[in-house]
Amino acid sequence: RVDIDVTKCFPKLTKALIDFILGGILLNQINEKLVHYSMLVHIETKKQAHEQQKEIFKTIQENLVEKIKTEDKSLLTQINEQFEQLMNGMKKAPNLTMEQLVSLLLEALEEQVKITVINSGNKQRPETDENGNIKNTVPFSIFIGAYAVDRGVTFPNLISFIFGRAAKNVTLD
Repeated sequence: RVDIDVTKCFPKLTKALIDFILGGILLNQINEKLVHYSMLVHIETKKQAHEQQKEIFKTIQENLVEKIKTEDKSLLTQINEQFEQLMNGMKKAPNLTMEQLVSLLLEALEEQVKITVINSGNKQRPETDENGNIKNTVPFSIFIGAYAVDRGVTFPNLISFIFGRAAKNVTLD
């Protein structure tokens, strides 16, 4: 493992991860109950890339924890900006200070995130309920996959989705 700041290498994935967790924290605070949320990452169709994406997300997660613990000014500014953007889209505001929000974000990053690869190469499928919906076993579940997540799978409380594809042919649409 290379000791680099992947939050700078993958700024959009970092922003997406922060938005996902902040969004879930804010919704739980507003609704005054703990709900488990899902994020779906559907970037690459090749199975071998899914494990690499999982490692990237894990490393981003670890980098964020380290930066929060060292009170990294640029990250705290970014969290504040993302918090403000999320609040603009909400009808009701939770009663949280920035210090409380950062503390909840740190707790989530350290203890409440699970990253799962779902593809046809996996022997073990995620746990499902009686209706076949994927179960969120932790407050913040991140699912990475391609075709296996396209085919009749329901992700409960899906609040974040990253979709991307590498173009086979360059076109000017």
